Amino acid sequence: MKKVVELIEYLKARDVKLALAGETIRFRGSKTALTPEIMDEMKSHKAEIVSYLNLETAPDGTPLRNSILLGDSQQRLKSVPDNSIDLLATDPPYGMKFMGKAWDKALPKVEIWKECLRVLKPGAFAFVMCIPRQDLLGRMIADLEEAGFDAGFTSIYWAFASGFPKAQNIGKAIDRKAGAVRKTVGRNPNSRENCDRSNTVYESGTVGKTAYITQPATEMAEILEGAYAGFQPKPAVEVIIVAMKPGAERTYTDQAKANGKGITWLDDCRIPYADTGDQLEVRACTTEPNRHSAFTSIADTYRSK
Repeated sequence: MKKVVELIEYLKARDVKLALAGETIRFRGSKTALTPEIMDEMKSHKAEIVSYLNLETAPDGTPLRNSILLGDSQQRLKSVPDNSIDLLATDPPYGMKFMGKAWDKALPKVEIWKECLRVLKPGAFAFVMCIPRQDLLGRMIADLEEAGFDAGFTSIYWAFASGFPKAQNIGKAIDRKAGAVRKTVGRNPNSRENCDRSNTVYESGTVGKTAYITQPATEMAEILEGAYAGFQPKPAVEVIIVAMKPGAERTYTDQAKANGKGITWLDDCRIPYADTGDQLEVRACTTEPNRHSAFTSIADTYRSK
């Protein structure tokens, strides 16, 4: 296919446009660019050129290559050809009714995942954002597998430092039920009185209001201060499920040779050593003969630099 892409780009650079009429390739532009050699190349790669051009536009004429298709994915995906997409990266609804929003009340249906599977190339990967809540995460993975994806991979974990409990505060609930008034001792540093729709996407009841730190007003509330109902923290991690459309070849090697799929470029993601101290720690791992040989080669590489 690389040869075909180079050939089509060569013609485009010379203002020659290709189009399909069924299985017939039509030309428009300068005929001087269509030398006998180029014509011979096109004849010998006709099937690949037709396949490539079929990916240029959807059946309704919508350009597909290097284009953003805006619309409901349940409808837009129907116009995308089979086995034409290199990668899926999506942040779908989690099914947790996030801040009471209707769009997040349910997980995506298995049917939409089947459509995603259809348009992906064999061996192409899908990266699907999901909440770490176990019931919803498990269902999302099960739905992907039911649609035909291979989910036997390690997830990516996006960690950040803004997690805090969001479940019911038991101490406050006890005081409220007893009709006791809690003493205010200061402003909560997470207060959001300066937030509104112009500077936040979160429209919860705390937006535009000042939050305060309060002291327990009853003995039982003091005993249970800091306790929350169940285990519902606002997570400081988001899970990115990694799944793959099963390959069309027998092995990963064969799939990589066929269309460059079924593989990930992990060497490009390695975290380099930050300083000399890191290298010394690695060197310490090699004091025992034949132990951690991988660390030895890495350390030697950095020492040589």
